[in-house]
Amino acid sequence: MADQSLYTKLTSTAKNFVLALSPKEPGSNQSDDDRFLSHIAPNYTHSWGHKFFVGTSPGVQGSVDGPEFLSRMNKLAGKMQTWYIEITETCVDVEKKSAALKADFYMTIAGHEPVLNEIVWWLKMDGSGEKVVDSCEYIDPVASSHMIEQMKGPYSHFRVGCSILLANGSFVQGANVENAAYPVTTCAERVAMATAVVQGAKKGDIRAVAVATDISPPASPCGMCRQFLREFCELNMPIFMFDKDAKSTVMTLGQLLPMSFGPESLLSTEDIQHGLHQ
Repeated sequence: MADQSLYTKLTSTAKNFVLALSPKEPGSNQSDDDRFLSHIAPNYTHSWGHKFFVGTSPGVQGSVDGPEFLSRMNKLAGKMQTWYIEITETCVDVEKKSAALKADFYMTIAGHEPVLNEIVWWLKMDGSGEKVVDSCEYIDPVASSHMIEQMKGPYSHFRVGCSILLANGSFVQGANVENAAYPVTTCAERVAMATAVVQGAKKGDIRAVAVATDISPPASPCGMCRQFLREFCELNMPIFMFDKDAKSTVMTLGQLLPMSFGPESLLSTEDIQHGLHQ
């Protein structure tokens, strides 16, 4: 009976740990840091299995603690539109207080269909069986490579991500969507803003825009995107520009687009009609 009780506890702890990696709100790309931290022990460490099979870059080498793991998770989340998790298999070893889980991570990059990343987790719990002490993640290298391809421009190989903060606290994401006919390519800022507008955002609803690139110093929105943002954003709205090291520069839309032309610059319908009658 005692073993059965511990088995149940270990199973619950393991599943709750993996599901704690779900978005804070379904459909969003915000991780739930507090939820994740509540399931790990103070001495928690995370590592990646098949190190040189998955990759040889520092991102998947060695081990990290809880805050560092979350930092990496949040950087990945910022490049996605959303994701959700389904646990498909669980195997628990009561004697060793460990568990192996297989979970399907459905990861969506803006403008693409979800990618199924089948991940295997090896978890070790503390003496109480209630906290995870160590986790090892075995990712799907094919799915991960496919996601990387979706995150970057297939022609320019210049990745740009954009996140828009709305007045209700939600975020809308976008990435540059390139085209074989180069002029048809759409920048990340316009993808994100158009998505926000389709979802019902109006002028005054946009609180801030963030743009991230893989270069340093950071890149700013191009002239076309600045004009596009001008249509829906106030001139005092901040635009945060992040470089490859997550260092940022912030300027207002008015600073990036001085002496700008906007909707209020056009003649009103009444003025046009009045002019026609003169």
